[in-house]
Amino acid sequence: MFADPGAETTPFLYRIRCRHWNGNFAKSKRIFKNQNRYCSKGIFQGIKANGEKFNREWLVYSPSTGYVFVLSIQAEKEYWKQVLHRCIEVIKTLSERGLAFRGDNEIIGSPNNGNYLGLLELIAKFDLFLSNHIENYGNKGTDSTSYLSKTICDELILLMGKHVLQSILDEIKNSWEAHATAVSAVKENGESIEEALAHLESKEREKSDTR
Repeated sequence: MFADPGAETTPFLYRIRCRHWNGNFAKSKRIFKNQNRYCSKGIFQGIKANGEKFNREWLVYSPSTGYVFVLSIQAEKEYWKQVLHRCIEVIKTLSERGLAFRGDNEIIGSPNNGNYLGLLELIAKFDLFLSNHIENYGNKGTDSTSYLSKTICDELILLMGKHVLQSILDEIKNSWEAHATAVSAVKENGESIEEALAHLESKEREKSDTR
């Protein structure tokens, strides 16, 4: 059962994916010129100039009020940010422990879908947001965006790896710059390069001995 976007008790982030496009439109009844008018599935789809159909993703229906809500782009971005946040935390947990990600399949609910999907399913038992997301988007195939696929997982791992590598390179660069500054300062006091490097080496050895 999807949450009702019109209910006051439904958290905002859950509302943006509870579209109810196939829901009961009974409460949408409006009387116009002595005729009963109802909301229909047709308003949630549009047709481009070339005849291609598309979903109006920014519209969502509330079965309890009979109203159609318009979503903001910012809310949509926040929704997917929350999904990615959970995916990244699972990736970090598996990577830190050196555990495999893949299973024999990518089917939500399968005991053989691997540690990545398995952990997301476990979190969903205690996380209503993720539970709703998996219910709405799990096992929908490649035509539906879910951020649960191995493709997105691989892309996140690649981006996280680049971020870690850049952090290491920045740390090395800062370390060398600090050493260069120290050498320059020692040279100004009349020591040779060899004496300056020996001085730095001695300082590094003293640090190691005190650890």
